[in-house]
Amino acid sequence: MRRFALQGGGTVILSGSGSMAGPGGQSVYDGWLAHHYYDVQAGGDFRLGLRRIHWGPDGWPRVT
Repeated sequence: MRRFALQGGGTVILSGSGSMAGPGGQSVYDGWLAHHYYDVQAGGDFRLGLRRIHWGPDGWPRVT
């Protein structure tokens, strides 16, 4: 797996944006993605995020 990632493989499903930094620790259940992140506007406090998973026409997941 590591070798694959170093060669440019993989797909980013969720990345930081706005005040959300460092999203990670994902778990999936019944069409939802649960993850943690750090809230930049709250001095770096951690938060729980819940995002709905949608499947694109190419078969890859996307979150909203």
